[in-house]
Amino acid sequence: MNPDDLLDQPCPCGSGKRFAQCCAPAGLRGTNPDPRTVAQELVRELAGHQFASERDLQAFVDARVIDRNRRGLDDFQGLSPLQMSALLYRPFESAPLAGLEQRLPDRPEALVLALFAQIAEAAGTNGIKLTARGNLPLKLVKVAHEWLNANVPARERWLGSITTERDVGELHVIRLVADMAGLLRKAHGRLYLTRQAEKLLRQGHWAGIYRRLLEVHCRRFNWAYNDGYPDLHIIRDSFAFSFYLLAQYGGEWRPVSFYEEAFQRAFPDAARELVSGDPLYGGAVGSVWTLRTLQRFALPYGLIDFDFGDQRTTLFDSDAVRVRRTSLLEAVFPPGASVDEATPPLS
Repeated sequence: MNPDDLLDQPCPCGSGKRFAQCCAPAGLRGTNPDPRTVAQELVRELAGHQFASERDLQAFVDARVIDRNRRGLDDFQGLSPLQMSALLYRPFESAPLAGLEQRLPDRPEALVLALFAQIAEAAGTNGIKLTARGNLPLKLVKVAHEWLNANVPARERWLGSITTERDVGELHVIRLVADMAGLLRKAHGRLYLTRQAEKLLRQGHWAGIYRRLLEVHCRRFNWAYNDGYPDLHIIRDSFAFSFYLLAQYGGEWRPVSFYEEAFQRAFPDAARELVSGDPLYGGAVGSVWTLRTLQRFALPYGLIDFDFGDQRTTLFDSDAVRVRRTSLLEAVFPPGASVDEATPPLS
């Protein structure tokens, strides 16, 4: 068996990708950038072995690859490739995210719930009359905008006049996510709560609402929506790894650049993907990660706090702005909790 044959095998992590496209290159980052090295090592190990069948040969190869992929890697902050695969491909089915709803407080303190509550109160039982373009009425939008300005100092400020729902990004996004989560529905020009949302609200089950919003935002919402950068799907797909970083290191204030660098070490191909989308974005991966993961996701979901120090500092100065996890992040992804491995498929 030659190295190229091994690279074409399905990855033992269970992702469904070829070994060369999954754990082989990931497992070698920081030690050797060429995935063929691991294949060459396996070929050397095969020398002198006799196998009764191709099945026995494949079992030998799988065992060696799995052993290698269970080793913690510096570039993954101590996680193994199999643990990283679980976070990427089965985040809500694997520990520690599995069962997160049971760990949540009765009413998580998060901007997304505050905005959803405003929409729910306005909807009542008769629904909200939408504008001709299907947006929330301007009065409700302006109330939300004023509330955000008063309660969220780290938010992105809209500099122009508020003329439509889209001008208040946080409100617009939570409305989209709530619709995707089956909590809101449109009918005959009005926006209504769904029966599921009404039931959860009657029960006061805000943790259930939060979990639905969080999971849909992580799995289905387009994180590149309306930010002007290329898609760069790995930023959303690696959200659980971002949780892991904050759980590991967020107990004290650290500069945003610390997390940007950790993300880029784990996923160095992101920079190449970004530049291939548009060469003008070279070197901007960290900024895109901060915008999408910290400012537009973790902050509205109540998972982090920012410390800007000098009020003139912006998130573009990632060395000056600091971030720290909240108690809600600790409930969602407990610090020190074990991380499951992806289950390798049977040969």
